Amino acid sequence: IWAWASSNKAVYFNHAPYERIRILEESIAIMREMQTGFSLTWGLRNLAYILTHCKGDYQKAYDLLDEASMIERKRGWENRLAEQLIAQSDVCFRLGRIDEGHRLAEEALQLALAVEMGFRDHVIDKCYFKLGFVSEIKNDLQATKVYLNKAFQFAKKRISILNLYWDSACYLAHIVHVAVFENRLEDAQKLRDQALRYASQVKTDILLNNHFSGLQAEMALAFGEFEEAQEYVSQALSFAQEQDRLPSILENLVTLADLLKHQGDITRAAEILGCVKDHPATGFPVKQKAETLWLELGQTVEPVSLESVL
Repeated sequence: IWAWASSNKAVYFNHAPYERIRILEESIAIMREMQTGFSLTWGLRNLAYILTHCKGDYQKAYDLLDEASMIERKRGWENRLAEQLIAQSDVCFRLGRIDEGHRLAEEALQLALAVEMGFRDHVIDKCYFKLGFVSEIKNDLQATKVYLNKAFQFAKKRISILNLYWDSACYLAHIVHVAVFENRLEDAQKLRDQALRYASQVKTDILLNNHFSGLQAEMALAFGEFEEAQEYVSQALSFAQEQDRLPSILENLVTLADLLKHQGDITRAAEILGCVKDHPATGFPVKQKAETLWLELGQTVEPVSLESVL
């Protein structure tokens, strides 16, 4: 009971990430010894989440999720397995293991479609979103649009649940980028307005609103609204630093570098990108974007530390 309570405390109370990691590791050690099953898989997934989103320790997160999914396969907990696999697929994408992530997302989708579960649609929308990501990586624009729209439609079904306002807004933000790429600017603006309306419904959740600031910065940048992009990316970076969310810091620094490129500050942009693309906590999608921008700049600068670019 103590281990279970402590693992929940680490997730739901405002501890610093390293303190949350310590509490969860202690709880997991006890639950492994006791072979608690359900509570152990819960603890493993929560620790993997913190390692992924706060430290950027993707391999360790993958190993924890793999341990949890093996327990759930063995015990036949297919409803929980679907949620575990979609989390594991996300970590695979961050590690650059695209084919494995694709396979796990497909398996999670089939499980979620077949099993009755409380948050069934919520798992399904995440599966479709991950499949959209795979299609984007493979430059299949049509499939990307199909999967993103499916993700949005499933999230929209449960829009009255707080987090799904945010999920819907995020999916729409990604659909906006596709519309901009296709030069459907009028459609893109309507979708952007809709995304902002959904996001405005999550005013009570600081975490979600501040994370969405990064997406707002990207949307503003896509429309050439540089002052607005600067405001949003500054908000997103400030929040990520306050919450010790290293991967978010790195991701938003790439957006800042893209903005600086448009503003003509090539040297500063190159310094930031040089730092981000070589940082061990930079996930594959962010690394890929940083490297692409770096090549576009065509400027070599001396390596700098993360602290110096913040």
